[in-house]
Amino acid sequence: MRYTGKYAEGWFRRLAQVLGKDITEGSHFKVGSWVLDYNPTYGGAIIEEIINEQGGVTRPLTESRLKPYEFGVMCQAIINSHRA
Repeated sequence: MRYTGKYAEGWFRRLAQVLGKDITEGSHFKVGSWVLDYNPTYGGAIIEEIINEQGGVTRPLTESRLKPYEFGVMCQAIINSHRA
């Protein structure tokens, strides 16, 4: 199986749903919502949370970008621990 940005996005959406987080799409910022920043050139995926109306962000789970497979493993672990 080839792990791509779509794979990471699928896990991102599952994680946000389980944790009850809103997802920001496009340029419509909502404070407290999450954004998946995926860029394979810079190492992969990272989750950012909008912290103000100007679009400032924090990274609530990790400061490091993860390759799609590693990102999926992280999301799956968080989901499993949340359900336990």
